[in-house]
Amino acid sequence: MSEYQYYEFQAIDQALSEEERAEIGSWSSRTTPTATQAIFTYSYSDFPRSSEKVLAKYFDAMLYLTNWGTKQLIFRFPQNVVDSKSLALYSHADSVSVVTNEKYVILNINLSEEEGENMIEGEGWLSLLLPLRDDIMTGDYRVLYLAWLQAIAMEYELEEFEENLEPPVPANHQSMTPALESFVDLFEIDDGLLAFAAENSATVDKKPVIDIENAVDQLTDKDRTDFLVRLATGESHVRAKLLKRLQTLNFNENQKSQPLKKRRTVSEMLSSERDIFEDCGG
Repeated sequence: MSEYQYYEFQAIDQALSEEERAEIGSWSSRTTPTATQAIFTYSYSDFPRSSEKVLAKYFDAMLYLTNWGTKQLIFRFPQNVVDSKSLALYSHADSVSVVTNEKYVILNINLSEEEGENMIEGEGWLSLLLPLRDDIMTGDYRVLYLAWLQAIAMEYELEEFEENLEPPVPANHQSMTPALESFVDLFEIDDGLLAFAAENSATVDKKPVIDIENAVDQLTDKDRTDFLVRLATGESHVRAKLLKRLQTLNFNENQKSQPLKKRRTVSEMLSSERDIFEDCGG
């Protein structure tokens, strides 16, 4: 059987210029880039550039799939929209990583299995997963926790990581968005891991995590004017940036009242749940 490699890149925050589209199109006769997307598929050759560098320079999201088990999802975020230190808590070896450059934070989820048996066609998957990028920018880290759990379950030498701390468990793992369901399907996350996440996750009413009116009242007139001008001029992610600013002013009492669970070590998790992780591939 021939090889199958699928690369899809999407620009979300800003469309590609004509010059950028021409540059990307010159790399291969296999693609005709649009203002927001470029797709490359290969059966016998390889992508002629570093896909990670292409993502970092031109795009905001990338999906890479192969018929031998590679499954890689990468998101690029503006530095002033996400907290890279919070994202980095969900890192694990080469499976989940966070890198910061001069302008962006790059989240790389690479949950690849050697000699994967399931052939997955790439078309359509990235569009289903894109809402996860918005979720992360507004502080919903459920996908990061699931990726970390899957990385642990796929690890064959867990002893090396047994003293690593479990990252914070996000709220509301008892429910799933369509984008999370797509992530679970694509990365084949076991029902046992989903149940494990739900059992250890608080349930929070689906309200804003901040008291919007109270926080807006605390903004200075200069801040209010600044955000209105940025909104009117079409700056990207103004809502996410405003929410991030409001969060520093007045957290919702309901959020503050949620009990903080002690972060366990991987060893402590395995002492009671080793069967779940072994059944999932570890």
